[in-house]
Amino acid sequence: MSPANVPWEVYVACTRGESIDVATYQALQTTIDLEGLFDLLEMIEVHGSWQTAMALNAEERGARG
Repeated sequence: MSPANVPWEVYVACTRGESIDVATYQALQTTIDLEGLFDLLEMIEVHGSWQTAMALNAEERGARG
């Protein structure tokens, strides 16, 4: 899904599963600059990576069990 009137970077930074983070969207319109947007995107990517790593580690610990 990529709304036509919203840049994909803004969409990725402001979506949380099934909901929209309105506070982040408002901040992007008023106080967060382009560099800040890229920082948000990086944090989202790193967070996803950490979640994946934790799940794989838990799975491995369970297999050794």
